[in-house]
Amino acid sequence: MVVRRRCARVLLLLSPSLLHLRPAAAYNNGMGRTPPMGWNSWCTAGAGGRPPSVCNLVGADPCSSAQVREIADAIVDQGLREVGYRYVALDDCWSATTRTPEGELQPDRSKFPEGMAALADYLHNRSLLFGLYTCVGTKTCKGGRPGSYGHYEQDAATMASWGVVCDPRLCVGSVQSQWLTSHVCACCRTW
Repeated sequence: MVVRRRCARVLLLLSPSLLHLRPAAAYNNGMGRTPPMGWNSWCTAGAGGRPPSVCNLVGADPCSSAQVREIADAIVDQGLREVGYRYVALDDCWSATTRTPEGELQPDRSKFPEGMAALADYLHNRSLLFGLYTCVGTKTCKGGRPGSYGHYEQDAATMASWGVVCDPRLCVGSVQSQWLTSHVCACCRTW
């Protein structure tokens, strides 16, 4: 009986403040219902049964087009896409170690012989989204491949032409580019 009276007093004291509670305001646009879920190539297992790449400590990611396609098929076949796994992202070491003569990023043709647009098409045909890593600096962190410094607009346009959703790393705060903030980071919001 004493416990009931104490609970009743607490409720009476709290009830005026509970009247001011309101539901949280949020967009109901279908985005953000889950965190970005999918697969990322960092620390992938090696081809031919080799051990994992030790998180690419030496810039030797074994990820290839064949492996990405296999992963994409597994995401779909195992029903993971239906529960929110939508992204397939390649981390460092997907690109060649040099840019084209026109200054564009290019894939490592030994691992991605058909190019990134064909791989993006393969993923999109399975209702998956494609992301690629690059770096806001001059070189990527592990593989020493070209970074996007001085090429932000060009790299964003190149990736978009391949069907890449976005490189979320281009949205980090150290970049002071009005174009980058308004164009590239707008697509990052889908991540």
